[in-house]
Amino acid sequence: LVEQFCEGARLGENSVGACADLILVDYQPFTPVLAGNLPWHILFCFEASIVTATMVQGRMLMWDRQLLTLNERAIAEEALALAPRVWERYQQNAAVS
Repeated sequence: LVEQFCEGARLGENSVGACADLILVDYQPFTPVLAGNLPWHILFCFEASIVTATMVQGRMLMWDRQLLTLNERAIAEEALALAPRVWERYQQNAAVS
């Protein structure tokens, strides 16, 4: 997938100039993870709640499930304050349709 969206991306290496996007997960499977079934584990068993750390372009954005670059509480408060206006727009658009 990465090669389709990031032409010329250097993958599978840890060196200067290579992509440095990764996630760490707390994954405890009920069946063995083998080379032949790894894609299926990722596709069907991975979900947001198992991600413990995130790095994008070499910068840690989340560690131990804590956001390092965003104020999650402030974002939640702003979303809560904006929700009535969003809901009102939704209802207006639904009435027109």
